[in-house]
Amino acid sequence: MPLPLIFLGAAALGLVKRKEAKENFERAKHIGTRAEKAYQKSEKNLQYMRDETNSILEDLGNLKIASLIIRSSILLK
Repeated sequence: MPLPLIFLGAAALGLVKRKEAKENFERAKHIGTRAEKAYQKSEKNLQYMRDETNSILEDLGNLKIASLIIRSSILLK
């Protein structure tokens, strides 16, 4: 009689562990999805900041060129 109870207990334990594993997998999947979204958002923000920085540096370069042209034209007069 105790042998069937051992098998029944093992089967019940297996079902419990299977449920826990499924829950852990779903939780990990959810965390992975959130992490991927956060990464994509950060990547998009980084690209925006790069573009803004490049634009500002380009404006600065144009300003320096204009300044040099004005300066050299004043010196040549």
